[in-house]
Amino acid sequence: MSNSNKRDIRLLPSKQGAFFLSLDGTALHSTYDPIREAAKTAAALDPQTEAVIVAENGLGYLPLQAAGRFPAADILMIVPDASVFAVLRRQYPELMPDFPENIRILTPFSESALSLFLSGHSAAKTALLIPPPVEKLFPDVCSRIRSLVSYRKQIENTNSATLKKYGKRFSRNIKRSLPLFSATRRTVSELKDRANGRLIAVVGAGPTLDGHIGEIKSRRSDLILLAVDTAAPVLQRYGITPDFVVTGDPQFCNAMHLFFFSAKGITLIAPLSTYFLNIRKPWKEILFYASRFPEEAGAAEKYRIPFLGSGGTVAATAVEAARLMNPKAVFLIGIDLGYPDGKTHAKGSFFEERTLFSGSRLNPAETRSDALLRSPLKSETEDGNGMAMASDRRMDLYRRWFAEYAKDCIRIDLRGSRIDGMTVKNRLFE
Repeated sequence: MSNSNKRDIRLLPSKQGAFFLSLDGTALHSTYDPIREAAKTAAALDPQTEAVIVAENGLGYLPLQAAGRFPAADILMIVPDASVFAVLRRQYPELMPDFPENIRILTPFSESALSLFLSGHSAAKTALLIPPPVEKLFPDVCSRIRSLVSYRKQIENTNSATLKKYGKRFSRNIKRSLPLFSATRRTVSELKDRANGRLIAVVGAGPTLDGHIGEIKSRRSDLILLAVDTAAPVLQRYGITPDFVVTGDPQFCNAMHLFFFSAKGITLIAPLSTYFLNIRKPWKEILFYASRFPEEAGAAEKYRIPFLGSGGTVAATAVEAARLMNPKAVFLIGIDLGYPDGKTHAKGSFFEERTLFSGSRLNPAETRSDALLRSPLKSETEDGNGMAMASDRRMDLYRRWFAEYAKDCIRIDLRGSRIDGMTVKNRLFE
């Protein structure tokens, strides 16, 4: 028996002889036969499993059995309470197993380390094992583990659906972009240190952008502006020229955002699969990146093109690009990830203009906008003031990416959806 942070830690023999851990009166393993229990759990896993994540705060029975069944798999053993695990290793070294090389122990728990592990494996072939006693004792850590694993599976499912629907478009676009790339060999790796410690504002076309046009315009010289493709024409409409435009979607509809956009003096950051109309404009330069869709990933490896776009939305890609520049800070403007005041886009964006111009007496623009808010994907979230706000399930997914990977950014405008852990200001220079 020992005590760590006032926890009651006991190693007790099971009825079959192997020890089990009792923590605060809760047995973390079977009190009858912990080894057999772990073996049965591992045996129930899908034979195609290539990676296993195990929440284990005791003697490693479950990860060891998983490693025995899948000797080629990567096993991540997450220890929720590092202090308890340290006591076991210090006071009972003879009972602690020698873990094989394919078992990596993560203690203390780190969201970034788990995210990195998940990014290296197929979500469909990754198993998650959280024994009920571990979940009971460490609900917060287990909830974060489940959330990250679920998020990764949602991203993979979304990518799979996108590829199924637009796979041929990806391939055609890549073939059209390769001659230009081969001639220039310019990639987002050239963004390194371009900010040189300056402030960067990543601008999206959410409705809250309307309230910050004047502030951006008055302090334009203080900022490097990265505009996502939906926001670029909005800024230009008000006489604001962004330094960079970031695009992502390979569809024709996406290219329409920039159809009437003046590209002179501006750098385009685009995937190799960008729609060909985008690269025909007279940009100052085009810096290519690669998404992780199979067609593009193959070309990226062949030509050494850096990967961006892990968040499923072009706004996340813009944040990744901004970080490459070594900025002093990254502001997020108009990245609402929801529908504040029931609006979907800023005034002057392609989506808003299309809705307005396609409206008629029998099918007015207000009806078309309302349809977006009542789609099967609709959901609800909170804004920065804690008030209910309309959203949809795609935005829910994107918010999780920003909460996991962009907490260091500074969100502008409390009317946008709340993102856990992110600093929010109502003005850029308040």
